[in-house]
Amino acid sequence: MNERYERPPKSTPADWDRLEDEEAPVHERSIAMVNLCADGYSAKLVPHAEAWLEHASPLLRESGVKLLLLWRSSAAHVPAILDMLHTDPSWWVRPAIARLLVGDWILGAENRDEIIGHLVRQLEADDDADAQMGIYGALLEALIPKRADRPKLPSDARGWDRERDVDWSLLAPWRESDPG
Repeated sequence: MNERYERPPKSTPADWDRLEDEEAPVHERSIAMVNLCADGYSAKLVPHAEAWLEHASPLLRESGVKLLLLWRSSAAHVPAILDMLHTDPSWWVRPAIARLLVGDWILGAENRDEIIGHLVRQLEADDDADAQMGIYGALLEALIPKRADRPKLPSDARGWDRERDVDWSLLAPWRESDPG
């Protein structure tokens, strides 16, 4: 039997409508983007993702970053996304950006050290413990690829202390460098 299994599409025509409907719940709009990406429409979704980088909803900003970095692996968007790392007002978007930036494709990028430098500087500057812990977790992922070798982080930010929990010697090569 040489029949190839075809999975049913994840998206429906309603996903296109939901994607553009400012009145639709943001989680439904985000799911619509995921469904459309899964069906191979990521190139057509780039304008939506670019617009979402400045959306009022943190979920849609994160979804825009996700599409541009994961689905499209677009280095062209990295400067705008690095700017968001430093300026996004949401405590959970900043570490989400950090995790997305250290994804597999970026670790081999020419600007790897620049990206790690941005993450280190945001870790130093961020006032939010949850964001700090998430950014540090992303840095550990980038710098210590083997999960078993990474230090264990507290289970939540209530037990987090940046000065105590960060291995600053590990990050020293990027603490003095200019982000460019």
